[in-house]
Amino acid sequence: MVTLKQRSLSFNVARSVTFSIIRKAATGPIFLLLVPFTLYRVGAAGYGTWAIFGTLINMSFLVDFGLGATVTKYIAEHNGKGDLRQLQRVLDTSLAAYLFIATVALSFLWSCSHAIIRELFRGPSAPAVPQVLSLWPLLLPIVAADLLVRPFISIINGLQRMDLTNILSFFTSVASALMVVTFLSAGAKVGGLLLASLLTSLLSLLGTMA
Repeated sequence: MVTLKQRSLSFNVARSVTFSIIRKAATGPIFLLLVPFTLYRVGAAGYGTWAIFGTLINMSFLVDFGLGATVTKYIAEHNGKGDLRQLQRVLDTSLAAYLFIATVALSFLWSCSHAIIRELFRGPSAPAVPQVLSLWPLLLPIVAADLLVRPFISIINGLQRMDLTNILSFFTSVASALMVVTFLSAGAKVGGLLLASLLTSLLSLLGTMA
């Protein structure tokens, strides 16, 4: 996955900070322009619907239970000792744990979909329940990919290669923005935003696994 070649702590910190600054400086203007473009294309009601979907996706961090930070800690510890066997054990254990968490989260979202939609999508401008349900199958794999990418991100960070996570974040952010513009320009609404999010999540997952 990632080279285990040792570097000094100061070098790793400087490299991570540099790549983080470059990523934020490059992607910040993109998202500042993307928000008004999205709002113009989908309208206020559509943007509100997308915001709720986005909240559901981002809430996946609540089921992390601090596992990501723990994985990063043990990876950094075993990497410092050069213990490849323990590194593999941490990787296997974290993958199994996140697979279990993802299964539980998806089961909950699927079985409680009607109740969740009725509670979150209310008001005169809210979309009809069948309309939201038609988009639900796109939400589930996004949540799954977002959870399954976490152990790989934790491992890369534990190896002090935050420069790689920043590079990956930059390219996935640019790809996501391009897909959003393409889908919305083609006439897709919230479904296009979810599809762009799904493709971005899968791209991020594949990138961290490479």
